[in-house]
Amino acid sequence: MKRLSLWILALLAPMALMAATHEYVDLGLTSKTLWAKTNLGASTQEAYGNYYAWGETTTKSTYSWSNYKYCSGTSATVQDIGKTIYGTSYDAARYLWGTDWQMPSMEQMHELINECTLQLKTVNGVRGLSFKGPNGNSIFFPVPGYKYDSNTAGAGTETYYWMGTKDLYNLDKTKAICLYIKVTSSTASIDSKTAQRRTGLPIRPVRSTAGSGGGGGTDPTPTENMTLVDLGLSVKWANKNIDALASSGQGGYYAWGETATKSTYSWATYKYCSGTASSCTNIGSNIAKNKTYDRAYAYSTSYCLPTATQWNELVTKCTWTAATVNGVKGYNVKGPSGSTIFLPFSGCSYDGKSYGSGTYGYYWTANNVSSDASKAQAAYVKASTATTVPSLNRRTGCAIRAVASTTSGGGGTVTPDPPTPTGNMELVDLGLSVKWANMNMGATANSGQGGYYAWGETATKSKYSWATYKHCDGTSSNVYNIGSNIAKNKTYDAAYAYNTSYCLPTKAQWEELISSCTWTAATVNGVKGYTVKGPSGKTIFLPLAGCSYDGKNYGSGDYGYYWTANNVSGDLYRAWAGYVKTGTATTVQKPLRRTGAAIRAVASTASGGTTPSGPTPTTSSTGFVDMGLTSGKLWATANVGASAPEKYGNYYAWGETITKSTYTWANYTY
Repeated sequence: MKRLSLWILALLAPMALMAATHEYVDLGLTSKTLWAKTNLGASTQEAYGNYYAWGETTTKSTYSWSNYKYCSGTSATVQDIGKTIYGTSYDAARYLWGTDWQMPSMEQMHELINECTLQLKTVNGVRGLSFKGPNGNSIFFPVPGYKYDSNTAGAGTETYYWMGTKDLYNLDKTKAICLYIKVTSSTASIDSKTAQRRTGLPIRPVRSTAGSGGGGGTDPTPTENMTLVDLGLSVKWANKNIDALASSGQGGYYAWGETATKSTYSWATYKYCSGTASSCTNIGSNIAKNKTYDRAYAYSTSYCLPTATQWNELVTKCTWTAATVNGVKGYNVKGPSGSTIFLPFSGCSYDGKSYGSGTYGYYWTANNVSSDASKAQAAYVKASTATTVPSLNRRTGCAIRAVASTTSGGGGTVTPDPPTPTGNMELVDLGLSVKWANMNMGATANSGQGGYYAWGETATKSKYSWATYKHCDGTSSNVYNIGSNIAKNKTYDAAYAYNTSYCLPTKAQWEELISSCTWTAATVNGVKGYTVKGPSGKTIFLPLAGCSYDGKNYGSGDYGYYWTANNVSGDLYRAWAGYVKTGTATTVQKPLRRTGAAIRAVASTASGGTTPSGPTPTTSSTGFVDMGLTSGKLWATANVGASAPEKYGNYYAWGETITKSTYTWANYTY
């Protein structure tokens, strides 16, 4: 036994020695974090080291979704392995170097950037970036490039270093945060970006004397490193761009009204159109302080997009001086108070390419262009050129510099737009079994088209097709049964989900509206439709709102579909909808459920009407059993869907309320 123990110790000794020989440098940082002198897998400070996909602990020859460990071969199937992975079993530094080491957290990477002096440097013929700490010690980051599929790119010119933090704002599960370094013949610059998790990137490990090794680092909140600067204007301005680690960072690009970054900025990928500039939807004249459209406000309610007026104030009341910060060109903007902010030339992106970084930059405002639905106003910042606020195609990826969402003084107040539909929506008593709303869901006037909704969905979208329909597997061949009457079901009834005073009308209620009212063709605010007069003498106006399917809108001004709460028995593909057309008697037809149609709600508390009942699981008629438990809970005598205790009952995916024939990630609702 003693001989065996000695043999085991002899075997483990080289491993322990290897773990103990990794050099680190004390840079004199506030957190006392110690940084490794070399990249993971490198033997010298200038060596590139190995490349790792995010969360993987081994290298490989190809870095693709097909061989990424935490998905099923596609980006759509990426698994969530945690918001932070440093110090966990997914941390390559910890796995290979031992528990004293870990991938850097975003907080540690941010500290490195902000407390160190950065300098372009060449070590043994290798160009890279030197970080000199407050105590005079320094570390060198080479530029190994990156690997994707079977390609290696960027070596010697640009690279990304993994952090142990996922997409900070949790908007894209396929990406994680990394440090971006770019070098030229005379300059070096840094920024915070995201990369696809399957990409092969280098890792620079850290260890800490403050106990943050082994996962002890804390993941910062988005606002932790962003502050507001009082320039002496009507509104305070943020000290850096959204998503940037430092004031010189470019930050993320965003299309106007979108709250997530993406790889391609084009009309085909723009969220608020149907693939073309001419199909842009109006999301408001001022989107500031609207969490759906304002990236800054969605990031933190302390911030919001600046208006065009606030940008013009920044231009006219401040002194703009060309400057270079951390190797990045831009402008120092000095306000009447004497305080300054730095605006980098962050460039922009459209149609799959990025432009202008280091030469100019576009910054979104909260305002659209009233005369052109495809454009919004953006500040244009360029070297040796007066800053202006021109119009720009909304699909363009631009930087965002936020302002305070609570302003002091005139000129800084922003009003969320568009208004909430229920703010102007009222119920009209036509003398029928149920009261009808005076306008469509999503409309701001009785003549407004409002939003389009697929049957059983509670949100609008840019494209209505089987591929985007929530209640199928992406094709018409497997449409899920969500009930014969979805009224007053918050999961499926858009009107009820919006305000429980309203719900979808039933087919019977639509037929009553048709047969018991007088329908007269009319035009209201230039919109064609029908005035519908009930037995009480009161009226509502139904515009010819059209519909949408397969990426295109149809029929506006000629006809319109209005959803009811009822499906078509025996045909899961279709549901009943009121059909309103110029010069034609109104009927109830059965369009495909994936169609985007308007909704005219009714009162959810009806007098004399039918009582809606959504799909509810069946339970055993034998009821419940009191088992004398401390909690007092009663247990059902049978499974959900079972008619007797010995029956199996139904099967459900976690969080879903309906059964289906196939249970896969492709058709999982959430």
